[in-house]
Amino acid sequence: MVYKTNDVAEKLCVKSKIVHKYAKENSIQKNELGHYIFSDEDIIAIKNYISTTRKKTSTPSIPPELIQSLQHQLHSLTKRTDENERKLSHKADEGVNYQLLHHRKEIEELRSLVAEMGARLESLESQLTEQQESVRLQEMKKPKRRGIFMNILGL
Repeated sequence: MVYKTNDVAEKLCVKSKIVHKYAKENSIQKNELGHYIFSDEDIIAIKNYISTTRKKTSTPSIPPELIQSLQHQLHSLTKRTDENERKLSHKADEGVNYQLLHHRKEIEELRSLVAEMGARLESLESQLTEQQESVRLQEMKKPKRRGIFMNILGL
């Protein structure tokens, strides 16, 4: 049986360009209109051609030594990254601890200042009450009015 390019491409589930490429490389017969015509043997040969080309273009095998070396490098980089993250976290913790100690020191200073001001206030309040008491006592001790008769006698 005779097949055209598109028929072969559909039958092999490939693009027609691949069939054209094979036809050019292997001098396949053309009909009177210049179209390639393929026989059953040509289709089998194209199948083999496609399978060998796919094998050639598949990913090249990587030597196990290279894979092992790359895995070792990846492991080393992962360890270094983990170590750097740990150090960074530790530095951040140290910064927070320093700030916390600084804040505590400021709070203690403010507490002592408040206590000192409280003591001063109590001292001033006691002085004020003493002064108020002395003023009140002085007002109470005002001399009694002496009568005219006592003034004359000088008593």
